[in-house]
Amino acid sequence: MSSYWKKGLVISVILVCFACYSYVYRPIDLGLDNMRLDKFPREIGDWHLLREMPMAEIVEGVLEPDGYIMREYVDSNNERVLLCIVYHQNHRWGAHHPETCYRSSGWDVGGTTTNNIFAEECRVVKSRKFEINNLADNQIVLYWFYASGDKQTGSRLRQMLSMIWNGLIYNNSEGALIRISTSVKHSRDDALSRLDKFGQSIVTVLPKYISSEN
Repeated sequence: MSSYWKKGLVISVILVCFACYSYVYRPIDLGLDNMRLDKFPREIGDWHLLREMPMAEIVEGVLEPDGYIMREYVDSNNERVLLCIVYHQNHRWGAHHPETCYRSSGWDVGGTTTNNIFAEECRVVKSRKFEINNLADNQIVLYWFYASGDKQTGSRLRQMLSMIWNGLIYNNSEGALIRISTSVKHSRDDALSRLDKFGQSIVTVLPKYISSEN
């Protein structure tokens, strides 16, 4: 059996187990809405909020998020970074991989690799990195997933396992997708460095605004 089919089988088993659990033991209603995400910092490190952006109606209809923010931040050098956080409460697997969204929107999407974000207290968050292009722009995108207990990972499978564990033990299976992106102006290294610095700044504050434990 190929690794692709093995991975598919594992994910299928996980989904079936979680569905059975959810049917028998409905997780608590966290009662959270977009108000907490709306309070996400307007200033993050050297960046400050430039504008808020609405999610496309068709995308929101597909994802059905319990809360989200889409923002553009700018630093003192007028370098810009886009931030998107999509939050789902219990019973939801949440947003799918961003590559799918970009392809459906007409972007050319490059291969996906692993990227480490080195945060405070020697913490390393593994994110996923890919590049997108169209006639007007060239961007680098980083994304990772969040589950209760401040579990941040670039692995969708690990996020799902954490959600199942939290649902079984704590009756709480919330999750989120975090995506940051920036245009490549001078070089790819410069753009990636910008994203890494921005990512470092938000990793530690995320739980306060997207977790029911706070």
